[in-house]
Amino acid sequence: MATGKVIFAGKDSGNTTTGTMTPSNKPSYFTHPASIQSDWQDACTAPGATDNSGNSVVEPQAITRVAQNWVYPQNKGTTLMIRLKYDDGATPSTDPVVQPFGIDGTGVGVAAAFPQPLTDADGTHELTLATAVASDVTDGTSFFSVPVEVDIDANTAVLVAIKTLFAASGTGTTGATIQVRLK
Repeated sequence: MATGKVIFAGKDSGNTTTGTMTPSNKPSYFTHPASIQSDWQDACTAPGATDNSGNSVVEPQAITRVAQNWVYPQNKGTTLMIRLKYDDGATPSTDPVVQPFGIDGTGVGVAAAFPQPLTDADGTHELTLATAVASDVTDGTSFFSVPVEVDIDANTAVLVAIKTLFAASGTGTTGATIQVRLK
């Protein structure tokens, strides 16, 4: 039978015990999720163009256009919020549908990594960034859709691919971007 201090996850409980650890003599610790403050970043600066001619994207590493950016979480969050930023002079006619993908750290670079579709809490991979001019938040220059959220699932990089392009009349897609934020 062992005698000594009880240590859990590197924490000294301050208790001395003899015998076997049981739930009744185990110290209690509170845990809670935490994230680092994160600003919105442009993940795609041309949401008026599709990445796969309007079809479901199945090979995210093949997307090479300049307007499409990989996001590197660097352990600064566990979920990714995605929203559409569009000009306040635009009248949306087609809401964009996005497909977020993650890649792991295998291989060297994006092309050698293994892709994974990322989903929201309902298991949906193709996500609509719904616009509503009457109720979307504005800063006086742009409107911002209500964000959708996906689990990053411990991936080292994330790409938000566009299945269905954003279309609008008025100022059209001028100034429109797909933005992301780590949470």
